[in-house]
Amino acid sequence: MQKHDPTPPLAPHEPRHQVARCPHCHGELLGLDEVAGAGPLTQAASSNAACQPHLVPPLRVDTVRAADKSQGSLATRRIATLWTLRGLLLRLVAILLLGVCIACLLLLLSPAAQKPVQRRPLVAAPAVDAQPPPAPSPAASLPKPLAGGPRGAIESIVSIRSNNDTGVASLGAGFVVDPRGWIATNYHVIAEATEASVTFANGANYDIAGYVAIDRDFDLAILQLHQSPQVEPLSLATQPELDRLPAVFAIGHPRGLDFSLSDGRVSRRIHTRELPGRSRQFISSLVSSSTDHHWIQHTAELSPGSSGGPLLTANGHVAGVNTWVDVETRFGYALHVEHLQRLLKRPLPELTPLRQFARPSARSAELLRQLSGERIRELHRQASDMNWLPKTDSQYQQLQQLAWCVTVANLPSTFDASELLDSRLKELVTEADRVRRDLAGRTWSGLGQVTVVNEFADQAMMEPQAGIVVFAKVERIVAGSRGQRGMLLRVAGQDQMLFIPLDGHLQHPEPEQHCLILGVNYEGQVVRFGDNPLQLNVAPVIISDLIVPVSP
Repeated sequence: MQKHDPTPPLAPHEPRHQVARCPHCHGELLGLDEVAGAGPLTQAASSNAACQPHLVPPLRVDTVRAADKSQGSLATRRIATLWTLRGLLLRLVAILLLGVCIACLLLLLSPAAQKPVQRRPLVAAPAVDAQPPPAPSPAASLPKPLAGGPRGAIESIVSIRSNNDTGVASLGAGFVVDPRGWIATNYHVIAEATEASVTFANGANYDIAGYVAIDRDFDLAILQLHQSPQVEPLSLATQPELDRLPAVFAIGHPRGLDFSLSDGRVSRRIHTRELPGRSRQFISSLVSSSTDHHWIQHTAELSPGSSGGPLLTANGHVAGVNTWVDVETRFGYALHVEHLQRLLKRPLPELTPLRQFARPSARSAELLRQLSGERIRELHRQASDMNWLPKTDSQYQQLQQLAWCVTVANLPSTFDASELLDSRLKELVTEADRVRRDLAGRTWSGLGQVTVVNEFADQAMMEPQAGIVVFAKVERIVAGSRGQRGMLLRVAGQDQMLFIPLDGHLQHPEPEQHCLILGVNYEGQVVRFGDNPLQLNVAPVIISDLIVPVSP
């Protein structure tokens, strides 16, 4: 039994026509014709076609040559190969990522991961037997603010006063820097005293024993009291505190107003080299050097009597040492505390009396007060006991004092001491003549004694107002344009020259004569002489009325 085929049979020479359908809706494609000679529509063409509802433009099939067909097929195969490689790479990357995720998951589920993590504490707890950390040193820690601020510092401030026969004179201010009784001040405050004391705000008074440290180039001195006062020393400001100094305070004794406090503000920090010329000249005369100091310029009120007092921060710490004031601009200048900090680290080998570093005028004033017939007799006895041959500096200083006393007694008007010595002058001249007769009658021991005496004199002959005992040889007598006469002498065994002015009554030795001279350096004055103006000789001026010829 034959099955019924509903499809009508094809004509013998008509192949079955294949209908192209839309790949989206499988509907019959519209507007497509078979290409002449190409047979039915190819699969590639049908895949690029679409029905009218899908708005796909009709596929255009052009007739190509066999070579073009083969080249197109090769390009198609290359593109397919590239896409195949890309797919393989993507699959490989996906597999790797999956493996990483599985490994992390296994790690989290492992027993070791279940243990609790012991974290280190932020601050380690000390062991039971551990020693506590050492306390920071005072230099490394910041100083504590002073109770009461700047006003609380007044109890550590002192008034420095000189002691003499005419009474007590105020010299300036100072402040306690060490519980052992160390007082810091300006050198120029204490330089005019050979004996002095300090007074605190509570009225307590202490004598000054001497210098602990001194720096004349920076106008600073640290003094030691005979007794240590029960006073808290002032703290020195640290650099961080000095970097921010809006307000400052000065404590001193301006014009006799003891322990007065004034406030102001810092104008600037400045060095000596940056100051105007007139200010540099003043500082040079004050400290006798060209040192480049570090100053704090401020507006706190300063007056005579404020020198040596502290310049304080708002916490009561020492920022500097008030030293001078510009009377035209009214700016005060305090020596920066860094200079004081350095000096505290460089004390003298031993406590030194005030007289040792006193200015010549101060030593002269002290000697004038002490000058008497008894004083000359005592110094003369000491010189005789050592046979005029000093072995120590202190012994030569005794000879210097005797030379000074004898010279002033014989020439009081030269030293403006006639009125002061009027009632004592006769006795002084008598004792000075006794010294002259003793020297003239002595036989000197020769070269050894001359050498030793002149070695000591070498350091003293250039010091203003210092007494001098020296052996020298007369070189020549010289005369000035105004009729002044003088004697040039060469120190025995040295190239140093001396110049002694001659007045009408002085009996001077002849040239080439060796002699022993007792005299005084005249205020540091010198004379210059020589044939070559570029290489002049310099000779200190020595005032003398006692020149004793000796045998060579």
